[in-house]
Amino acid sequence: MFRGLALPALKDLKLDNIGYTWPARAQSEFVDFLRRAPHIDTLEFSSEFDAVALRDILAVTPSLRKLSLNSCSKAMGDPVIEYLTYNPSNIQAPSLPQLRILQVNHDGSGWAINQTKLQLMIESRWSGFLQGLTEEKRTPVSPWEKLVLRTRRRTTETLWTMPFCARIAELKHLGLDISIS
Repeated sequence: MFRGLALPALKDLKLDNIGYTWPARAQSEFVDFLRRAPHIDTLEFSSEFDAVALRDILAVTPSLRKLSLNSCSKAMGDPVIEYLTYNPSNIQAPSLPQLRILQVNHDGSGWAINQTKLQLMIESRWSGFLQGLTEEKRTPVSPWEKLVLRTRRRTTETLWTMPFCARIAELKHLGLDISIS
């Protein structure tokens, strides 16, 4: 499907393959396609990607500024959260240094997300944290402009724990444009 396709000027890519299972080779063909489109700054997925597949996709989109995941129940897991967590002590370049907007819209139940790791990832790219770093450590990564973490659950029970909600409320009060539901 993506073999041989080259779109070097491509900036925005929206992919909706809900209900369609890719053959095993499609993932590697898609990653190779993304390597031939080095200027992508917006990705929007409605897909059945798992977190490892998404991390592999993100690894070849270094110019990414906005990532939207819609109905990607398996995509926003530990491999992606850890990949997006900025560690100023790490000598390697940060992952997706220009990423400013993250929107995750999760349908239904079954989103087993580690909220401690998610909070660490959010805070690692928050301007308040970055301002406390030396100029050398602060420059490699852009601060968040907007974060949306939304679950569309059919029950009244919430996914988010009280400590996580409290910290998010505090970050919002400190100026981070973030919403969770």
